[in-house]
Amino acid sequence: MENNLIECIGEEIKEYEIEEAIEKSGSYGRFQIIVTISTMLVVLFTACQSFILYYVADDPPWSCVAKNSSKFCLEHYGEAISQASELFSKRCKMRRDEWKFTKDKDFSIVSEFDLVCDKSYMAALTNSAYFIGWGVCGIFSGYLSDAYGRKIILFISLLVLSSVSLASTYITATWQLICLRMIIGASYGSSHVAAFIMVTEVVGARYRVLAGSFFFLPGAWSNLTLTLLAYYENHWRKIILYSSFPAFSLVIITFMLPETVRWLHAIGKTEKAEQLVIKIAKINKKKLEGFKLKSVVVQHEKKITYSYVDLLFRNVKVSLLVLCISYQWMSTAMIFYGFALEFADLGGSIYFNFTLSCIVDLPTPLTYNLCCRKFGRKSYVGFTVLICITLISLSVLSALPESLKHIDLIKVIIALFGKFFVTNSFLVLYVWSFELYPTVVRSQGQMLGQVAGRIGSASSPFIATTLSSIYRPLPFVLMAGISVLSLVFSLILPDTDKNKTRENFDDIFDTPTNVIINNEDMGDKARLLSTNSTE
Repeated sequence: MENNLIECIGEEIKEYEIEEAIEKSGSYGRFQIIVTISTMLVVLFTACQSFILYYVADDPPWSCVAKNSSKFCLEHYGEAISQASELFSKRCKMRRDEWKFTKDKDFSIVSEFDLVCDKSYMAALTNSAYFIGWGVCGIFSGYLSDAYGRKIILFISLLVLSSVSLASTYITATWQLICLRMIIGASYGSSHVAAFIMVTEVVGARYRVLAGSFFFLPGAWSNLTLTLLAYYENHWRKIILYSSFPAFSLVIITFMLPETVRWLHAIGKTEKAEQLVIKIAKINKKKLEGFKLKSVVVQHEKKITYSYVDLLFRNVKVSLLVLCISYQWMSTAMIFYGFALEFADLGGSIYFNFTLSCIVDLPTPLTYNLCCRKFGRKSYVGFTVLICITLISLSVLSALPESLKHIDLIKVIIALFGKFFVTNSFLVLYVWSFELYPTVVRSQGQMLGQVAGRIGSASSPFIATTLSSIYRPLPFVLMAGISVLSLVFSLILPDTDKNKTRENFDDIFDTPTNVIINNEDMGDKARLLSTNSTE
């Protein structure tokens, strides 16, 4: 088919690989900055959904009512008994009219729907429903994203998320909120992965880690904003209401964004990809003449599509790759939320504790960026080693008597370091798995990781509560063992730093190809050379 995209008189039409075309059109210019800012807004306005139940499902302190003349209440009348107190569970042995919450009825879903004692599992289930929806329904969105594009999935997911989140402020029963939170989890997971893939697909290989850094940067600020909102607004419905409205603006923004060049080229829509590359070059003020993309492999001419079956069962090598990456997602998520649970049990102000855990995340986009550039994707190995050290240290400290001076403070400091290390490893894992999966199955591969991650995050509360009731150090010992196995898997996977992006399914079987950048004319031109060409 004759290329009618470029009218070139006296110029030789040159064929470019997709990676080289992105470099020629500006690997990180004005266009990429626009997409980066748009996806950063997605994170800023939606990341709070993962932790909003921290306040919405908070179990506030309780106290005895004035008419209660029991021995316990005579001794503790006027006390506000919080979760950090050993007396917190005493209310379960009392009649419901003998005690009351110290907060208003609409402070949280726990106080409004009385989710205490034998009904406390409902509050936990409300939180778990979010991760269940994220994991289960995300599988379908991953397939749809690879089949129909990143943009449409991002647009629909944000529309559903903002609408359902707003609708959850009008629920009249806990089961309604559980169902809605499952939908919110599914839409958040879909939008988050689609936005990350979009921002990392539009940039050149040199700037992939940088784009990932910008993408994750607003996450901590989103949660800090949530804390500020919850501190001044002590009504759970209003917290959800005010956090839902900003997401509506994202629906319009994402609708205006174009599809990614890599996806268009990977599915065989070469002409549209060429048109978009030319448009990007104009926005980035780059001169692009005599341009044509190299044809995609024959499989797309035959309209061959790939599914999870191909990733999981088609080839032993591919199955091993998916197993390693998915296990890393599971273990990292489990440990991440394991540390989060430790902060929830510190006692004192829940606002201070949550703020502390958010502050430690603020520098992670910078540190992960620096480590990825200096040590490659294998920096995940270093962070995992440090995570193992912190978990072993916490297991030893947990075995010591709590009466020891400053023991709690030391545990908090070590837990902060652990949270910092595991957040860094999470960020590295996002980019690493992006580069390991080809474009044609990238969303599905990322979603498999997300599902494994939700299994890890859903299991962490049970590990923390069940094992700690047997022996306090056991949760840390188990997580340390799981982390060691993740370390072994990370040594098996290849380092994809500065490698050519995998585009087609069969690229999984090829030796990673280095991307060598020669900057000419102050970095305006780039040349991509294959050091391990199979042609």
